[in-house]
Formats: sequence, structure tokens, C-alpha cells
Amino acid sequence: MFDAARMGFPDVIRFLFQAGASAVPKYQPWSEPLHAACFSGQLECVKMLVEEVGLDVNARSLEGGATPLIRAAVGGQANVVVWLLANGA
Repeated sequence: MFDAARMGFPDVIRFLFQAGASAVPKYQPWSEPLHAACFSGQLECVKMLVEEVGLDVNARSLEGGATPLIRAAVGGQANVVVWLLANGA
């Protein structure tokens, strides 16, 4: 799911989630799909993960505690930053 989010494949994320895959890793730092989508500027994946899967726009990463907003800003993704701020970040 991480790679699908990072590379911009919301349909793959949806399929994996519907098949029972977790969008919240338990033990693998740097593997959060929402954070990857934010850093990579994959706005459609960000929207899908928040609106359909129900991930928290303020979720902290396993490694370092960064939020999706921080990852989007570090990645230079202004459109994702604007969307996150408009949706509660």
C-alpha cells in the first residue's frame, strides 16, 4: 500500500484496503501510506486515504512523529499542504 500511495495509484490502495490490508503499519517506520502520498504530492491518494479509508490527517509517523502536513511541506507539495489545512490539519 505504501508504494501505491507514493506512486499515485488510488485504485490499488482501494483494492488492497477492501481486501483487508491495513493502511496503518504497526512496526515499520517510514511505511505510512498517507505520509508517503503527502511527501510525493499524490493528492488523489491523500484524499482517498482520508475520506474513504478514514486515516487521520494529523496522524504521527512511527519514525520521528511527523504529521502528514510536515511530510507534504518537506516534500514541497503546496497543493497537498493546502488540502490538508482545509481538512483539519
